[in-house]
Amino acid sequence: MENLFDAAESCLSACEIKEKLQLTEQTAQAWRDGLLSLESKSAPKLIVEPGCPEKPILVSAGDVPKRRLGSPEGLAALIHAVTHIEFNAINLAWDAVYRFRDLPQKFYSDWVQIAIEEAYHFQLLRQRLNELNSDYGDLPAHNGLWDMAKRTAFDPLVRMALVPRVLEARGLDVTPGIIERAYDKQVMIEPLPCWKSSYAMKWDMSLSVRIGSSIYVNSVNWIRSNYSGN
Repeated sequence: MENLFDAAESCLSACEIKEKLQLTEQTAQAWRDGLLSLESKSAPKLIVEPGCPEKPILVSAGDVPKRRLGSPEGLAALIHAVTHIEFNAINLAWDAVYRFRDLPQKFYSDWVQIAIEEAYHFQLLRQRLNELNSDYGDLPAHNGLWDMAKRTAFDPLVRMALVPRVLEARGLDVTPGIIERAYDKQVMIEPLPCWKSSYAMKWDMSLSVRIGSSIYVNSVNWIRSNYSGN
């Protein structure tokens, strides 16, 4: 029987958008059908960069061009930015599945489901971009979420605390404002779901109990030392 970790690595490594989406759906279905085990003889590798298409060109966050929402270019830029977040989120979900071993089965089920949901959101947003005569990859984007994923690859507790619960959850703070601005311009954007942060909080708390107080304190100390909150 194939194992979930190898399947997740295939999803994570796929570069072409169509292939990544297809593998995501196929892997999720195989997991739901009980065709993938949690047994693997190989340890997870550090994936420096996940599979991504040649475009968008990745730049530092400060170098991403800013455009006013009132222009057609600004509308496309806004949706492109959110679309890039969703594409990154597919990779982040599969990396959580692939990287962190010996956890409860429900952990993997939750993150497989998140991968499916992120793929769905990505496709909705890309469709809206196409309606604006644009496409994913037409504009540069930044890679801040994956940079933090690499830094937190050593500890699932730290990963849950910083990536879904902080960096991705920041989108929940700004989403109402984005929706209001976009609605004024007759742009339909589906609200980003808050359940992903809830899953991360659940597993953050569960792992804290599971690993013991001393390791938890070490994880918290790492966060305090390595993340400024900016």
